[in-house]
Amino acid sequence: MTAVVLAMLLGASLGERQLQTAIEEAQRQPAIADRIEQISRLFLGTPYGQYPLGEGSGVEPQPRWRADMVDCQTYVETVLAMANAKNLAQAKALLDDIRYRARPISFSSRNHFTEAQWLPANEAKGYLSEETSAIDRDAPSATLVLRREQWSKIKGLERLAPGAGGAWGERAGGAARIFR
Repeated sequence: MTAVVLAMLLGASLGERQLQTAIEEAQRQPAIADRIEQISRLFLGTPYGQYPLGEGSGVEPQPRWRADMVDCQTYVETVLAMANAKNLAQAKALLDDIRYRARPISFSSRNHFTEAQWLPANEAKGYLSEETSAIDRDAPSATLVLRREQWSKIKGLERLAPGAGGAWGERAGGAARIFR
């Protein structure tokens, strides 16, 4: 067990030097799955927090990078960025690439909806690949239509529609369609 993992298990928070070392150690593993598993262990015992990452200002002023708190989405994003990086600076840049569909970095350019935005964007960028049909050719498919006028009235989701555009940017009619 590495010193970095041991420190996490004992409750010590990870500093930048420890994160850098963890990335370097993970890069010794040729398979991405092994790197993901190794990096994932770093976050054992990491506190869960609501909206731990943001854009550093604006609607969600939380920092764009942190390893001391995660939620389900930011955990996956951070581990994926670190597993694909050669060093900490690259991990931070990759995290932005994973979280946002385009520059400039902003609340409205973030991939908020997993099925409608996050998965397709990160598959297109090469971070993920659709494997469902290879695993089960008979797996059912579904179409999901999200309409801003409906979801923006749901408590907790209204933050995704601040003013004109919201998380949708320029999408016509405020709808997104997802197919599988």
